[in-house]
Amino acid sequence: GAIYMNAGAYGNNMSNIVKSVIVLNEKFQIKEIPLEKLKFDYRYSIFQANKNLICVAANIKLEHGNHDEIASKIKENLLKRKNSQPLEYPSAGSVFRNPEGNYAGKIIEELGLKGKNIGGAEISTKHANFIINKNNASSSDILKLIKLVQKEVKDKYKIDLILIPSIWAETFSYTTSEAIAMNVPVACFNLGGQADQVSVYPKGLILELSDSSDIVLDNILDFLRKLSWLLV
Repeated sequence: GAIYMNAGAYGNNMSNIVKSVIVLNEKFQIKEIPLEKLKFDYRYSIFQANKNLICVAANIKLEHGNHDEIASKIKENLLKRKNSQPLEYPSAGSVFRNPEGNYAGKIIEELGLKGKNIGGAEISTKHANFIINKNNASSSDILKLIKLVQKEVKDKYKIDLILIPSIWAETFSYTTSEAIAMNVPVACFNLGGQADQVSVYPKGLILELSDSSDIVLDNILDFLRKLSWLLV
């Protein structure tokens, strides 16, 4: 996950230490991808464009440092996070990528959305780019709050907020444009439902069989074969 998103904080990213990544490809071959081909960018890597690659391991290079200085820096960063982020509540961390030249949290706060809630989900009053599980929130509560924020930011600032987390397993129905705006990886369309609706499942698999049930079934069987191989 850290490599997939090129995770980072306080001026450093995984791209600063990763030298190469060992992957399993769609042919079940183990390959090594060097740093220059990983296409690291802000919260981005080649793995987001190529879902057929699975990270197995990574080669990283670290620098020697003074133990006391490292421990002090860790303590400083943890305190900074505790004071600025809602660590006392469950969350998935930062929700949106920062638009170029701006901060997602700042934009959301300017809209007066801090403390906005849907069901048990709430936009944190401590940091507006966090959606917390305040009171037994459901996944649908969180997803609806995400959509609300994206819409208000788009209406006010003409900015498309892009999600940091990837949504892999949710069964809402959206219009095609809504699914794209949510940054949901959709691989198949439910031809048996409404023409402009998509149902989203893990890996984009559509389980309601339709007129193209033979194609859908092939996708499911292929996925299950790969899954059983990986679990052995």
